[in-house]
Amino acid sequence: MVPGSAGGMLFGGYVVKKFNLKCRGIIRFSCACLFFCMLLGPSFLASCPSRPIAGMSSTYPSTGDSSFISSCNSDCGCSTKGYEPICDENQIVYFSPCHAGCTSITTLNETKIYQDCSCINSSAPSMVLRSGTCSRRCTWFYVFCVLLFLMMFLTFSTTSPTLTAMFRCIPQQQRSLGLGIQLTFGRLLGTLPGPIFLGAILDSTCSVWQENCGVRGSCWIYDKWPLGLRLMLWWMGTKFTGVVLLFIASIVYKPEVAENSTNVVDVKNNNGE
Repeated sequence: MVPGSAGGMLFGGYVVKKFNLKCRGIIRFSCACLFFCMLLGPSFLASCPSRPIAGMSSTYPSTGDSSFISSCNSDCGCSTKGYEPICDENQIVYFSPCHAGCTSITTLNETKIYQDCSCINSSAPSMVLRSGTCSRRCTWFYVFCVLLFLMMFLTFSTTSPTLTAMFRCIPQQQRSLGLGIQLTFGRLLGTLPGPIFLGAILDSTCSVWQENCGVRGSCWIYDKWPLGLRLMLWWMGTKFTGVVLLFIASIVYKPEVAENSTNVVDVKNNNGE
């Protein structure tokens, strides 16, 4: 994201200078960048397959129960205070060794050996399980990284051009006021509500919350498909709004106003004022 954002800002300024774009051309260039950025919105649907989680998306092998607290771990006092996933040989993920019904853990040569895991196999006295979520390398991760780079690149390619367009279409004596108004509306419409809306989207797709003494904390596990879908709609909605507003700006823009104000400034400079 960082190289994409920085590269986009440099690219936008370079295009304006290289092709000597006028104000209407700058607005159209920014509109095109947001349009292609909007088309990349479905990138949020790219996801790697999730392993089944016992008690949530899969049943416990030994009991067949489909809830976190089962008959095989009801005496363990398990909670969602801490997330310590483990993976068995069948590629099933358990929220923690406690949820797997393991009563003791020993370490041998930096390898954890979980003993008496009644939720996995009540007859096996001990077994070697892997820490983690059974994740493997997924091609979609690298594809998404490339797409995210392009999305950030196109988004920030409009930063320098839109600022340049604002300065060119506002009389020089009013540019400080224009910059203040732009920054104010940018904070009110973007910087302030943006994190709130994004946080609401994330919270709405949480499957497992951290619970500590009855108080809800952070989210441990998200439902990936609804999360990707809602992020895509949020992303495409904001970009579509930007495209529409820039398109309207390119239509209602009147070059003669800016030219007249520039000529007045030149006349004053020639008169020594």
